[in-house]
Amino acid sequence: RPVLNGTVWDLAVTDDGKLIVGGQFTSVNGTAYTAGLAALDPRTGAPVSGWRASLQLTGSSTRPFGPGVKVVGDAIYIGGLFSRVVHGANATVSS
Repeated sequence: RPVLNGTVWDLAVTDDGKLIVGGQFTSVNGTAYTAGLAALDPRTGAPVSGWRASLQLTGSSTRPFGPGVKVVGDAIYIGGLFSRVVHGANATVSS
């Protein structure tokens, strides 16, 4: 079972079976680049290796959060309170 340090607001499933989690948390299982948004392996609950997209809110002490997540084809749409989506190495984020 995944360990999130905050609230989960929404879940969505991609065509290839990843569980996309949106909410008001700063990490999942202590993994970097999982603030407010994460892709989990539904069998293990672990963050998907190599998939990193983290919500960031600049100029505020409030945690960024993504209470709305929708998957449409290859795109993931996120609604919420954040300034931008940041990613780690080996990840691509497009607008």
